Amino acid sequence: MKMVCEACYGPKDHLLGEDAHFVCSTQEIIGVADGVDGWAKKGIDAGEYARQLMLNSIHEVIDNEITNPKIILEQAFMENASSRIQGSSTACIIHHNNGVLQTVNVGDITQQKTFNMPYQLGNAKGCDTPRVAVEAKVEVELEDVIILGTDGVWDNIFVWEMEQVLKEKIKNMDLKNLSSYIASLALYNSFDKFRKTPFSIASTEAGKPCRGGKFDDITVYHGVRKLEYESFGGGGDESAESSGGPVENHMGETNMESDSQGEEGGKNRGDKGGEKEANLNQEVELQDSRKNNKGNNLIVDISDSQMEESTTHRLDENVLVLDNKRRKSTEALEKEASVQDRFEVLKKRRVPGTFSEQDLDERILKQQQEEEERKRQRREKKKEKKKEKAAEEEPEMDPDVAAMMGFGGFGSSKK
Repeated sequence: MKMVCEACYGPKDHLLGEDAHFVCSTQEIIGVADGVDGWAKKGIDAGEYARQLMLNSIHEVIDNEITNPKIILEQAFMENASSRIQGSSTACIIHHNNGVLQTVNVGDITQQKTFNMPYQLGNAKGCDTPRVAVEAKVEVELEDVIILGTDGVWDNIFVWEMEQVLKEKIKNMDLKNLSSYIASLALYNSFDKFRKTPFSIASTEAGKPCRGGKFDDITVYHGVRKLEYESFGGGGDESAESSGGPVENHMGETNMESDSQGEEGGKNRGDKGGEKEANLNQEVELQDSRKNNKGNNLIVDISDSQMEESTTHRLDENVLVLDNKRRKSTEALEKEASVQDRFEVLKKRRVPGTFSEQDLDERILKQQQEEEERKRQRREKKKEKKKEKAAEEEPEMDPDVAAMMGFGGFGSSKK
């Protein structure tokens, strides 16, 4: 038996994003890291730390043939420490072996120091080390589905929602599109200002009331345990095709195909051990798009000539900027963008076969109506407060003067 998986990645407000991931087919190992965005306030891209952490991890798997997730993470962390790279990141690595998932995790929802402050790996003072990691082993059966995602997914989708999606979509959806659908749903919910989400509930419980989703980088894997000859879409040598829309495909069907986000531009990186390279018949290609203007994500593609060509879904790289001239921050966009603007962005990032434009138009109308009603209620409350304030500030009239004015005193027309 084997684990077949697919990944979908959508960056938030710059083309590389702050998430990073890898997949190694030969050892059936996947990993994901989420750079802590608080570093952006200091002008530091935490995504660089996350990408390097995943790059180190895949080299530990290939070069040193390590399969224990905890050891992989420890070695990758030490390499980052020696490079003194800035930033910090959460991380999760999973290894599938004979029906058992062995996992290691640092940070995010399961490990937080305070609300929205996860345990995180980094070189700075106050950051954590792999010693705080939580390890677990889980048995999986044939056709079991595993979902692995960053907080861009789990902050916007409840567990019960995810279960409902799997029950509904596995029956009638090509599994190649499942990770794209989940990423689209997370993005869809993140644009909803009034929706109850895991993030809004956690924030409210922490004394910071809020409503709506949280706009963030979104990385989602889904894996299915299948028989050796099975694959997504009926398998063989068939590979996923590009949708031709705003979504580019880089890693779809794969028998845990080795991959770390990204695509064009780059340089070749050979396997350190010549014998290992010959034995594995693998070529390691490092493509770092930061060296050109295309700005797509870092990818490490370790491919076997006998494996199927792999693709990955990536959301459109330009639609996040509503104001291309000034390139405002994501936070400013969220505050200033109207419902129409936000859903126009969502339409452009829509993955074909997930949400129809009619669905989005109906959602736009509903949210516009809700927003107008909330504005009306706020206006009414302001009017009431003004009346109450005016009544409190109005001076009391002298009783004698009031009596004279009301009963034939000064100003009376009586003779």
